[in-house]
Amino acid sequence: MVRLRGWRRLRGGVLGEQTGRADLVDPRARRDTLHPGRFCAPPPARRRLGIRPARPVEHLPCERRRRRCESRLRSPREPAAAGADRRGLAAHRRGGRRGRRRLHRPVGRLRDLRPRGLGAARPVLAGRLGAASDVPVPRGLVRQVDDRALRPRERHRHPEHSAGHPVTESGPRNEPTFRPSRRGLLSAALGGAAGLALGATGGVALTRTDTPAPASTPAPTEVVPVRGEHQAGVHLPASPQQFGALLVLDTAATDTGWLAALGARIVALGSDDALLPDGAGDLTVTVGIGPRLVPDGLPGSTDLPGFADDNEIDPGARGGDVLLAAYSSDPTVLAAVLADLALLVPGAVTRWQQFVFRGKGSGTKARNPLGFMDGIVVPHTSAEFADGVWIPDGPAAGGSILVIRRLRLDTSAFRALEVGEREAVIGRRLSDGAPLSGGAPDDQVDLRAKTPEGELLVPARSHARAAHPSFTGSSLMFRRSYSFENDGETGLVFMSFQNELRTFVVTQQRLDEVDALRTFSTPTASATFLVLPGFDDERPLGSSLL
Repeated sequence: MVRLRGWRRLRGGVLGEQTGRADLVDPRARRDTLHPGRFCAPPPARRRLGIRPARPVEHLPCERRRRRCESRLRSPREPAAAGADRRGLAAHRRGGRRGRRRLHRPVGRLRDLRPRGLGAARPVLAGRLGAASDVPVPRGLVRQVDDRALRPRERHRHPEHSAGHPVTESGPRNEPTFRPSRRGLLSAALGGAAGLALGATGGVALTRTDTPAPASTPAPTEVVPVRGEHQAGVHLPASPQQFGALLVLDTAATDTGWLAALGARIVALGSDDALLPDGAGDLTVTVGIGPRLVPDGLPGSTDLPGFADDNEIDPGARGGDVLLAAYSSDPTVLAAVLADLALLVPGAVTRWQQFVFRGKGSGTKARNPLGFMDGIVVPHTSAEFADGVWIPDGPAAGGSILVIRRLRLDTSAFRALEVGEREAVIGRRLSDGAPLSGGAPDDQVDLRAKTPEGELLVPARSHARAAHPSFTGSSLMFRRSYSFENDGETGLVFMSFQNELRTFVVTQQRLDEVDALRTFSTPTASATFLVLPGFDDERPLGSSLL
């Protein structure tokens, strides 16, 4: 064995530091690593010991030999470090054969890349520095650090950018794409929409917000006609808008003469540039009145009975005299529109309100907060709407009876179930919404289908079976539900339109008895309204009730 000059002196300190021998140095010491198991040392000492740098240092080394670093000393004799040490040595030898440029003290060259406000400097992503950087970046080197902590004094042009477009503080950057949460998306999109609030005098006020409106102009959308036999916001548009807002009011009025002025204002919204500077777009407004304002004997004059778990509902979230429901692909207009219309309701006092949203889907179908497709089994043809949705005759002809149930959903408990268990609760497949009895999503549920062992394919307590109209003998209701989020609560605003209140009542009573989904839902608001017939210039809103 050939010993170097000064072996006894080196064995006690320097040699152990330079060779990575944990048994020769304090194992708690910290040094900058060139690769696992090798440590920084002055160039002369490295040459004497035959140590060659493996590759360019991946982070700022110490400016002096004994400066502490963030890398903890690890002995190559330790099992966890042995493999890493061999890999580092192999890389060192390969790098030596390639004859690449080596850098022992890159402090001077990387001075401008020192993080601000942080501790030790950190490496940057390969290629992020661009072609103008002095630091040689080995090809294929992956550096696992986010470079947002690095704030260089001068930006160099990134090689991926085209010529003539240097990267500056105001120029294009290769910034990461962030995916906001659903709540963050709604908060940013709604802007001032979160501010319909009850004023001290009982009126409706629009709360100011500092959230800026989107800078870009939204894509043009199809205008939904306001005038017609039926109000918009029920069957039109065929694919419901992505955002909506519900405002339930009480009024001091005992008659409905004020509805004509409200309808005229709804018609005029499309030409009000001060309120809607970008136009109405696909905005729709639907007006309903509660049982107290509906003349006796007419559809809609009967209130909802009590259901199981209704004791969870706050009295202030039950019923209401007036419903104003606005829907649009542009959520920033909803609050302003509802606040404007509420001024025409005599003595309006807010009972409850809710901003809602829904995922993109086909027609009425969209995924609910539980992840399943909703709105599958609904009327589609004019005959089906005439049979079960539109009131056929009388002063309310052309209108419909709306039931609203705001349901808080325990999504965490539901998603904790296995996929098969969740599908058994709903009675449909998670992937496409097809019934467990087989077929396509739009196919009828086969309630008699069984497995070879004789078990029902659609479980007895599944929601699809419990809500099936064949058990109640009722018509098919038209469901147009939306999702919501309130202070950490996630849920569904269930909305159904039918020409008889009984259609919903008998269905809900059956759900109270056998629906397994009830375990995961709690009602927090409930109301019914007569959605008034459509109107035009010759037949004002609500005139048929006078």
